[in-house]
Amino acid sequence: MNNFKISLLKDAYCGETSEMFCILQMSYFAYTASGLGSDFAEIFLNIVEDEERHQKILGKFIVEQGGDLEFDVENFKHLYFTKNIKNMLEKAIDLKEKCIINYKLLLTKILDVHTKNITKNIVADEQKHILWLRDALEKYTKNH
Repeated sequence: MNNFKISLLKDAYCGETSEMFCILQMSYFAYTASGLGSDFAEIFLNIVEDEERHQKILGKFIVEQGGDLEFDVENFKHLYFTKNIKNMLEKAIDLKEKCIINYKLLLTKILDVHTKNITKNIVADEQKHILWLRDALEKYTKNH
């Protein structure tokens, strides 16, 4: 068991800017945006689906490496609540950028190829999410 690697993966799984955090934040944005009649809710829901897949991959990998999935609920105290679509999109972009920074840092600290490949695939999805969100923010800004 490599405790250092497990710690890094666990932070990506359920840390302050983790897959679990993103699921909660993007779900809030999706359902709130939907309640406001916004077409942007679908973007948030698509991101949630990817985040759930990432979380399953990381969770399985952590357990296979001998780690546990316990987490500190304090990591989620900084969830952002708003009814403003532009603020949601901006906050989501900021969160995704932080996630990418954390994953790239993880890539510099992890040596094994399997973990690197998993992480690189997740980073590619996160970059795709940023493109979706930036496009949505541009459309929102043009129309409002």
